[in-house]
Amino acid sequence: MKTREERILVLCKTYPSPSAKYSETSCVAGITEPGNLIRLYPVPFRLVNDVQQFKKWQWISARIKRSPDDRRTESYRQGSLFEETDRDLRLLRKLPYDFHFRYQCNTLSGPMQYRHKIVDWEVGALFWNLKRAHGQNWETPFRAKIEQQLPSKDLMFLMGTIHRFPGQWLIVSLFYPPKLQPDAPVQESLFSQ
Repeated sequence: MKTREERILVLCKTYPSPSAKYSETSCVAGITEPGNLIRLYPVPFRLVNDVQQFKKWQWISARIKRSPDDRRTESYRQGSLFEETDRDLRLLRKLPYDFHFRYQCNTLSGPMQYRHKIVDWEVGALFWNLKRAHGQNWETPFRAKIEQQLPSKDLMFLMGTIHRFPGQWLIVSLFYPPKLQPDAPVQESLFSQ
């Protein structure tokens, strides 16, 4: 299958899940330089060398090819993005809880209630960091972050589906830029009129 080089701005990495075929995998979503959404799967992110690892909001270059068993137009595989590795890997810690957002949207037929599972790597890492720092009292600071701090910003969800369950939508990433304050200075035009 034909491969091509693509520059991708990483928008999200999902929390790793066990895989019989690949040990474990994550889904990475991003946007290409021309502005197209792209999904890379499977990405054995924790198995790759340190120099190949990347962060959210980082530009990466990857050799990609269409995913032969996934008909979604944005789905690709990592080509030579990740080399085989014998990396000594800590055992994957499965999250002991599923985290969901419940929210309401106004539609033409009235308000609709939604509930979606969060699979964002950062939310999983937040849980483990707070569990380590606060022990059994992790839930209070976790809820403060998820239920109060993030919604006080312009919280947005990057949604995705699972290949085998195309009707099941998941929150694969949380975006939360700071809200523009009404009294914040506005940048003037760079060009005079």
